[in-house]
Amino acid sequence: RFETSRQSRVRCPSPPIYFVPLRCCRLVRFPISSPSNHSSPPHQRDLGSMASPQCCANPPTLNPAAGEGKVVDSFGGIKAYVAGAQESKAAVVLISDVYGFDAPNLRKIADKVASSGYFVVVPDFLHGDPFVPEDADRPIAVWIKEHTPGKAFEEAKPVIAALKEQGASSVGAAGYCWGAKVVAELAKANEIQAAVMSHPSFVTVDDIKGNISSLRIIYTHLNCSI
Repeated sequence: RFETSRQSRVRCPSPPIYFVPLRCCRLVRFPISSPSNHSSPPHQRDLGSMASPQCCANPPTLNPAAGEGKVVDSFGGIKAYVAGAQESKAAVVLISDVYGFDAPNLRKIADKVASSGYFVVVPDFLHGDPFVPEDADRPIAVWIKEHTPGKAFEEAKPVIAALKEQGASSVGAAGYCWGAKVVAELAKANEIQAAVMSHPSFVTVDDIKGNISSLRIIYTHLNCSI
């Protein structure tokens, strides 16, 4: 069971780790898609399962200068937004949705988590190429082929290694929509000690079986865009 406090913090049981949802979001039980029980059309099933038709709606206004932290050219070999005390023993990898690490609200969440004593890294797994809904030549089905969660999973491993090299003894990861699948893969590979998946897309029952079941996992349904 998970609880929300008056400060809108989502609490994960021991070892505790806190993540801050947006004010317009609510914590609910979210059904994980089953590979054998799909309600989505076949062309969508080929890509996995987006969490809802609203996944790509209400895109944020991206701002590379947003946040109280800073952007570094390379953290574990990838450009990233970082916030918090680098010497912290507890670190969080925050993974964006399809709109990337320049989303102002995403960086606000990173800053808030950092204010609780964590060192937070928001990698640019999209490499400056976020999804653009207005681009008719690159609908999500085309865009996603160039930005698979599996590719981001591989790129996340050096990021986690870099966190451990600088002294982090525990690393958690949180992902939104597209990023939740990356978190699932990291959990399955035992790369992290805590997992948060908000409005997860592409996550299946098989992703939760096995080693991932021993982790502390939070699933949230967001009724608004990051």
